[in-house]
Amino acid sequence: MSALAELAASEAGTALLREEGVFLDRRSFLGAISAPARDALARLSQPTGRDDGRAHPIVYTAHQLSVDYGASVFAKLTALSGLEAPHDVRACGLWVDVDRSGSDKRMTVISWPRRGGRAGVTMAPPGSKKREPRFIPIEKRELLSALDRLRTYLGEAGVGRRGLDRYAHLRDVVSRSAADTLADLSAEVTDLLLAEYGIRLAPVRLSRLLEEKDFREQVEACLNALPRVIEVFNRAVFDLRDRGIDPLLHPLADDYLPLRISCPSDATRLPLRRRDGAGGTYAVATCGCGARYRFRLGRRELSLDEIAQTHRWSPDVLVLIFVNDLASGVVAGKSSAIYGMVLNRVLREALDKEPIPMLVPEGLTSPDAADARLVADSLMVSYLLGG
Repeated sequence: MSALAELAASEAGTALLREEGVFLDRRSFLGAISAPARDALARLSQPTGRDDGRAHPIVYTAHQLSVDYGASVFAKLTALSGLEAPHDVRACGLWVDVDRSGSDKRMTVISWPRRGGRAGVTMAPPGSKKREPRFIPIEKRELLSALDRLRTYLGEAGVGRRGLDRYAHLRDVVSRSAADTLADLSAEVTDLLLAEYGIRLAPVRLSRLLEEKDFREQVEACLNALPRVIEVFNRAVFDLRDRGIDPLLHPLADDYLPLRISCPSDATRLPLRRRDGAGGTYAVATCGCGARYRFRLGRRELSLDEIAQTHRWSPDVLVLIFVNDLASGVVAGKSSAIYGMVLNRVLREALDKEPIPMLVPEGLTSPDAADARLVADSLMVSYLLGG
């Protein structure tokens, strides 16, 4: 049983979740949200020609942009999509294209169930695990070869006409695609899969949001309160552990920065560390290829300006803090609802902000969160098997 399911199963656990801003029922969640404090996410998610001049509440869910998705992610996407039309909410899929592709296998691999085990069909070139999808180049010939393997597995499974038609559609989408990065390809595949289930979300890539002043100002506010952020973060981690809850996060070191940089030489995503010296505060990193990076943050008032000019930076798990003022609420998963309690304390106690409400889909609070509509815990496998 997941930590979230255990909490949801007890009165004390439910009370703790509610105290930390985690809602388990849609009605209460909707009653707690309002228009966002800042409009960057609303602007980027605005459908063309549909601006009615009103400030709609905007609820998002965030997940790595992938070539496949499991049942728990499907539950988040379905729950979010179900909020939009009947409740006058704008539903936004915040697609994370700036994480290491090796952080989640589904970002690069379709795992196909075969007799005796599973076979992985890789959609990214070798050596991609330390890179962000936006910096992973793809080759059409390799992609079509991967799809040929999928066709072989479909034959083994004795799939019917509907599944073969879907495979043909997938192959046609990939064949016609002008995508030259894994991020672009994954976005097209994601659109195809979600459309099959009637899930329509306003898509915003995190790499695009990073360019917005509203977002950068949230990051800079955190940088300028970093000692307090680290203190509150670590205290929250230890407090949850003392309560018998795994916060899914580790304590932060004194030189911690919530920033990453992708090496221009080999595209490895690197953590930046804080260094204080006579010239001020710097963010530094060393790549395995030998390249060294040093960005000046400032002396008294820290700024992202020098790092932002690279267009190769990204945030870490604190991204949920940085999006807080840009949204009305968030649909959380089994993990993000737990570590979100840590981040919510940072918002309140270190940054003097009120966390936006988190909604956990009903299915994710049960011991078995698998959706009956998904075969082999895979949206892609379910799509191709014609279910």
